[in-house]
Amino acid sequence: MATVEALLERSVELKRELSAFLHDRRIGREFEAELRRRYGQTVVADDDEAALFVDGFLLGHRLSDGRTPVERFVRARGDLPRGDRDLMLGWVDPLESVFEAGDRDGETLSALNLVDELTYEVRSNMGLEGLAPLTPGTIMAVRLVPVLDQWMITGPLIALPPAEAEPLLRIAAQRAATHSEGDCRNPRHREIALEMTQERRAAFVAHFGSDLVVVPGTEFAQVLEGYWDATGAEAVVRHQIPADLAAADTVGLIFDAQAGLGYYEEFGLLRSAFTEEKPSRAALSLVRSYVESPTTSPLPVQRCVAAHPDQADAVVGAALGRRGFSWARDGEALLRRYKPDYHGRPHPGVSIVTDRLRPYLDPEHPEPLSATRA
Repeated sequence: MATVEALLERSVELKRELSAFLHDRRIGREFEAELRRRYGQTVVADDDEAALFVDGFLLGHRLSDGRTPVERFVRARGDLPRGDRDLMLGWVDPLESVFEAGDRDGETLSALNLVDELTYEVRSNMGLEGLAPLTPGTIMAVRLVPVLDQWMITGPLIALPPAEAEPLLRIAAQRAATHSEGDCRNPRHREIALEMTQERRAAFVAHFGSDLVVVPGTEFAQVLEGYWDATGAEAVVRHQIPADLAAADTVGLIFDAQAGLGYYEEFGLLRSAFTEEKPSRAALSLVRSYVESPTTSPLPVQRCVAAHPDQADAVVGAALGRRGFSWARDGEALLRRYKPDYHGRPHPGVSIVTDRLRPYLDPEHPEPLSATRA
């Protein structure tokens, strides 16, 4: 079995080969498009920022076929030994966060993740040289990938002494407030998030009488503010409300026991597809959009199907142009195909912000609420 040291050494060559893969014509076109989307026609970035962008693209960007560049590289290189393939495929799910450096044991650094409160054993493929600036107490923003039971630094890092670390601590607080606890590696955080979600859902049901409410878009902001006021929601729970939701005919508010509170544009039209004897073309088109959008929660469609099971097969089949469609038979596969990020795991509706990071939240300028649209 390969040692961590051997894998770190091998990773240097593999990262070099992976970077060269950007010259592949198909990868290159998508890389150029993402580069323009990020920076415009003229790229203005220092060396570290550019290197971080390239590293993030290679490891995490989803290409047109749904794979990341590293996954496509492994697929194209049938000659790679099994150990190299396993090592590189572990890079597909990098851990990006803000850490506090702890003690060093040889070439291993103990680092506390300030977002999930877990300690990680960190290595560098540059050996001690790569860890030299990380003295105990240093706050660092870094991307890590797994190497056996340890973690390797990939790409550049930002490291600041404790007295100058407020900018990174603010980034950590914002990340903690907006990340999904469903993806958190700390099981205790996931448990707490689910408990808090269920408590807030109970308050929502007590206020509205249901966990699903449909309101005119023009009244959405007033209704939501009224709910927050009535339940005494603290500032960090409240969000800036997207002004464009006011232009929707209806907005659906669904407070799921696991996913928490979500906002769904034109939910009234979506629901009409399941309640009207002859759904409109616009309603069926919206059903299709909700089903096929990879960034839209499956909850609205699932709720409509559960409330109107006798109409589900005909409505979804008509929306997708699929004769003989059966939700009972085909529904799960449909969601797995179009919504892999939502399938098979809960996404709690709240995030855990530790006492250490709470002072660095800015309740006056919270992250804008991302309403779900099809």
